[in-house]
Amino acid sequence: MSSTWDQVEGILDQAADNKEQQYEQSYDNDVNNASNSIDRYSNDAAQDLEHPVETAESGYENVKGYVERPFEEAKNAVEGYYDGAKGDVERPFEDAGRDVDRYEQDAENYKDQQERGFADDLNRDANN
Repeated sequence: MSSTWDQVEGILDQAADNKEQQYEQSYDNDVNNASNSIDRYSNDAAQDLEHPVETAESGYENVKGYVERPFEEAKNAVEGYYDGAKGDVERPFEDAGRDVDRYEQDAENYKDQQERGFADDLNRDANN
């Protein structure tokens, strides 16, 4: 019996050791991430202090983008509506132009057919 309890105790000890290692790794990762973030922000702040003109220009460009973006989106929307409306207005005229071309072709085909039929009738009459 003791060997079974020893095995259970060994498994539980191993599980506890694994969990402890996971916690330690997680803690170490969190500390490293925090340290890296602090270093990165410190470096960014140092760069900002060392290069105030570039920092100001970058900030200006960011703000400018935030201000201009809604106007650009509005312009694009208006242009899209205009193009759609323009298409709605032009489409019937384009359709009508195609219809006229088709009717013109149909009339030409009918005329050619009539002329061939008339010529066939003349030839038939001449041969009789």
